[in-house]
Amino acid sequence: MATLVFGFLKNYLSEYLFGFDKNQFKLSMLSGNVSISKANVRPDKVNELLDEYNLPFVIKAGMLTNLHCKIK
Repeated sequence: MATLVFGFLKNYLSEYLFGFDKNQFKLSMLSGNVSISKANVRPDKVNELLDEYNLPFVIKAGMLTNLHCKIK
């Protein structure tokens, strides 16, 4: 199950993040918590998203240290 969830998230998030693998992915089935740590940000794609919402920010480089999600 964790492999299926990881594959789905990697496929979806790879447009905005890169450089993360299964070692940086944690899934707790009982609580529904998902964590990804130390993933690099794709500045070009994130900037497109920021422009779409007219936000006054520009990303030159970055790392997402921790992303926590709760799946219900």
